[in-house]
Amino acid sequence: MTGSVLNYIFAIESLGRSGKEVRSVDVSQKLNVARSSVSKALDKLTDYGYALRDEKGRIKLTSTGERTASEYAIAVGAISKVLAEFFGLKAERAYIEAVSAVGAMSEDTVKKIVSKSIGEGLCR
Repeated sequence: MTGSVLNYIFAIESLGRSGKEVRSVDVSQKLNVARSSVSKALDKLTDYGYALRDEKGRIKLTSTGERTASEYAIAVGAISKVLAEFFGLKAERAYIEAVSAVGAMSEDTVKKIVSKSIGEGLCR
């Protein structure tokens, strides 16, 4: 996992939450990136089993993608909270840094953070 891949997963999850169809242009606008970047990222997400694209270009997360978004969101929330509360980072900066940090962590470490966060009420 990388911070970049995580950002795309979170963007698709967030856009899909509204119940509307998610298209690459929506992801492009949300992340402020070129549509060509979204296309490359979607190829990766599809290869990794996190997302699907249909023939009309609609995008959705797979069950694996949804589970990943949920688990990683907990870890990002916990790390964001620590960065903001203990190190004084502004919330937006703490979130950006947390996504990068969590994206660089092993899956095992993320699972430990998620487990500890749920147990100690650090979830977002």
